[in-house]
Amino acid sequence: MTDAKTYWNESLGSARDRLIILPRGPQSMFVYWEWTAARSALFRAGKLDPAVKIRLFFAGANSPAAEYARPWDTLKMYIEPPQRGRQYYAMLEINSPGGGHHTHLNSNTILIPSGFPAGAPEDYVPSSGERMLCMPSSMEAIRPEHL
Repeated sequence: MTDAKTYWNESLGSARDRLIILPRGPQSMFVYWEWTAARSALFRAGKLDPAVKIRLFFAGANSPAAEYARPWDTLKMYIEPPQRGRQYYAMLEINSPGGGHHTHLNSNTILIPSGFPAGAPEDYVPSSGERMLCMPSSMEAIRPEHL
């Protein structure tokens, strides 16, 4: 019989290690990562440094935007984008206990919206009734009565 703790730990393993980044709106993005059971075992055994580094980059320019250190088993984080209206991707770096490191995971690329309404100041916070995404100008002429 498998004890509950062993079963739970094994069930947390992903089919592959991966790093995903998702836009939440102009003011935040969500980053999460998954480990295979084998990679998790390496962390638990102390063969990998328990702190991982999430490096955020401006896509296109491939220039660094921000850097964050987190425990390997945090598995997620919310990030305030350094600039709105830019494309981003992330890299996850793993260190060995001896100090050697390598980039292990690369994320998808996302676009953080500029905000609402267009040209709003950086500290603009919409009211609960306002929508975060604007209708493209090419669609503005379409009204429900025309559908």
